[in-house]
Amino acid sequence: ALLKIERKKLSISYELKRKYLNFLICLLQKPDLPARTVLKTIFRKSQVRVIADKYGINLNCQIVSLTAKQWECCFLDRGKRQTIKNER
Repeated sequence: ALLKIERKKLSISYELKRKYLNFLICLLQKPDLPARTVLKTIFRKSQVRVIADKYGINLNCQIVSLTAKQWECCFLDRGKRQTIKNER
């Protein structure tokens, strides 16, 4: 059988890896808190609701129960919001 092995494309660029790790460290400082409480430390209350709906995040569960994809989406969404805020 022939196999084709390809490298997985990274959605977070190499330059953003340090910021992503800092983002994770910041949010995981208190792993027993609900996702709603932790996300409100970075996003506004209205933004938390939008992000939860957009990425299927249960705001009542502990922050550690988010999937890797949900973490990534929150980080990338945060970057978009900061870029828009800086352009104003």
